[in-house]
Amino acid sequence: MAVTVFFMVIAFRWMLKPLAGFSGSLEARQPGSLERFDEQDAPSELAPVIHAMNDYVQRLDRTLKSYEKFVADTAHHLRNSFAIIGTQVNFARRSAGADPVQQEVLRAVQKTLGKCTRIINQLLMLASLEQPRQGAAPAGKVPLVPVVTGVIEELAPLGQQKGIELGVESLDENAAVEAPARLLHELLTNLVGNAIQHMGRAGHVTVSVVAAGHETTLSVIDNGIGIPEALRGRVFERFFRVDEANPDGSGLGMAIVKEICDALGARITLSTPDGGQGLRVDVRFPSGR
Repeated sequence: MAVTVFFMVIAFRWMLKPLAGFSGSLEARQPGSLERFDEQDAPSELAPVIHAMNDYVQRLDRTLKSYEKFVADTAHHLRNSFAIIGTQVNFARRSAGADPVQQEVLRAVQKTLGKCTRIINQLLMLASLEQPRQGAAPAGKVPLVPVVTGVIEELAPLGQQKGIELGVESLDENAAVEAPARLLHELLTNLVGNAIQHMGRAGHVTVSVVAAGHETTLSVIDNGIGIPEALRGRVFERFFRVDEANPDGSGLGMAIVKEICDALGARITLSTPDGGQGLRVDVRFPSGR
């Protein structure tokens, strides 16, 4: 009986080996992967299961593409509508004879339209980051310094309006990251923009890029009111705002930053600067990316 049980165990293990291999291939897949399974090299016993799963993956892929197209078309129409309304508001503000109360209402409408447009763009960015791109060409190495200088030039007028000085230091000209340039631009725009919006007073925001060893570190440092340590883990949640009274924040900026870091294999940390005031954000990119 012992010999019989021994050989039965061996036989069962041999029979279940294809299933174990198939299970391992499933566990090795990235989250959100919609690649089809190879039916030719699959064991004949699993052929019906793999065929059914491939059919399901194909139908799911069609559904997701339809959803993406719907979101893109909706966002396009919304942005066009907001642009038209914004043009009409600008025309109304330039019209002669408008009383001060009407001008104040038009300014409020224009500000709300700008905020809605930013939220739509942020939601579209999050949706694009969540959808895996199968078969996408690998990104080439992008120098970080031109991205930093470009973002600072774009956000300098906003900083001047709020009495905030934007500066750079420790810019390593050789620092480059293997990533799409648009994602790096979006990441830095959100980091610097958040620092400006939530500064709370006049101050300065400093950006640095340092390549050392196997990492390239992008740092954004400000001397504003900072973020309490107990809340730093929550700032990456969507629609979470440290200051609920701030009407300019949408609660999506840091969520987008975290999604981009995850997509690029980067690590992001929040800490207090050496001066003991404000916030320091470090994004560390591995050299292999």
